[in-house]
Amino acid sequence: MFIVWGTYVRRRRVGQVAEYCAVCRAIKAAKLVELRQIGHLYYIPLGRAKPIGHSLTCAECSSELAVDLDRYAAISTEPGGSLDDLMAETNPGLLDEVEQRIELAELVEAGIATPEQRITYIYEMLWAVAAPLQKRYGNTHVDRYTFGAILSLAILPGMAWLLFSRSDYCAFIVVGSFLLALILTFTVAATELGRFLKRHCRVSVINDLMTMGPTIDELQSALAVFKAQEMALGSALSPRRLHRWIQSARTTAELTGQLVPRQTVSTQS
Repeated sequence: MFIVWGTYVRRRRVGQVAEYCAVCRAIKAAKLVELRQIGHLYYIPLGRAKPIGHSLTCAECSSELAVDLDRYAAISTEPGGSLDDLMAETNPGLLDEVEQRIELAELVEAGIATPEQRITYIYEMLWAVAAPLQKRYGNTHVDRYTFGAILSLAILPGMAWLLFSRSDYCAFIVVGSFLLALILTFTVAATELGRFLKRHCRVSVINDLMTMGPTIDELQSALAVFKAQEMALGSALSPRRLHRWIQSARTTAELTGQLVPRQTVSTQS
């Protein structure tokens, strides 16, 4: 018998604001959503929902970003209207922020950014991973690998019984195969978050960061900001793992001629 329990996140729409989408890399209208986490047993809610923050859902790509409500001058509850009007009402300083992002990206690309600017750039690039991670964090997730491992709990003992039913050791073999499948299931489930991060890092972040060649210390400083903000990415992704992924992608790109190597700006004084 399997006990299905865990937590899930309830979402309640609050309104909409204008925001910069790290995935679209443009100013978009975004739906502001309140997030509440609640435990469940067989998907029956247990206890009271705990507020865990807010998120923005981009109207263009549906990506989500955790936000600070103090950042907005107002929250619009009126649907429709132009993006310019929405930005003027909810986030009037956003255009200046986007211009600063563009200038920062140019400095990093030219290799003349200061250490602080490089860390800020890494932080902003990592938002493209923080968004989908924050959306799924706190929920129970089963990817195809975990699902296959769960199936093995029935398949392996069944195969063992069919193959060794006439053996005197059949019972031991069946129990052993079940324990093996159980260990496999726990192992695969425990590594699901790492697979999720790697998929999203490859698509959203690694291609942007491998050109600048960030150091482990720089990645650690950027991730520390997420941790201080109590964002899931700050504790879910280690700087050494991210650095290893970036270096691997960078080496592959250099070997295939897709990247022209340039010297990394040192963060040491």
